[in-house]
Amino acid sequence: MSEPEEDGMCEAHARRIARLESEIEELRSANDVLRRVAEFLARRPHRSGPVDRADPGRSPRWGGSG
Repeated sequence: MSEPEEDGMCEAHARRIARLESEIEELRSANDVLRRVAEFLARRPHRSGPVDRADPGRSPRWGGSG
């Protein structure tokens, strides 16, 4: 392999490494957001009882249609 070919491969690898490092940083940021959401949800009071299938966000016990 000639020196210009090696230089081209090195530059291509350097670009790929930079792109992967950027993607890693994006994933770390997204992971941090998901961790904070999970912590927030874990602190919320949990509903118990049957779930109204017409409105899954509302329990029949608390004024749903069930």
